[in-house]
Amino acid sequence: MSIKVEKINYKQVSQILSSEESHFLDLKSIDIKPAKLTRSLSAFANASGGEVYIGIDETKIDGKNQRT
Repeated sequence: MSIKVEKINYKQVSQILSSEESHFLDLKSIDIKPAKLTRSLSAFANASGGEVYIGIDETKIDGKNQRT
């Protein structure tokens, strides 16, 4: 089984960073442990699917979470 990897443009990056996580969207840090990633992928496989974006970090700036 292979995982599809796609390159995205700046507009798509902005859209992803401003999206809220949900049952169909999950944002993960680049240093996610394989076991945790496996749980996320399994949850999507057992539901109606979804999208996982890896490499998105959150930091707190001025009391708000900012994604980078």
